[in-house]
Amino acid sequence: MVDDTILWQVVLVVGASNSGEDISREASAGGAARVLLSARSWKNEAWGADAAPYGPGGNIYRWARARATCHVPWLPPEHVPVHVLL
Repeated sequence: MVDDTILWQVVLVVGASNSGEDISREASAGGAARVLLSARSWKNEAWGADAAPYGPGGNIYRWARARATCHVPWLPPEHVPVHVLL
């Protein structure tokens, strides 16, 4: 179960193996505004190229290799805090 502190927040899930996929879907269903799922590589290379959002809330985006300082394309410059789930 995902903590309710993610309600209406942007969540970054690092790692797209089974656990990462499960956590991202829980965050999506749990009320996160947007879920960014980051991975070094994808089990299916086509997934990394697919920009369409998916998941229970239609708000999970696959995002390759998150870095500590980077521009998140779905956030305005005055972005909201990003909650990171590792």
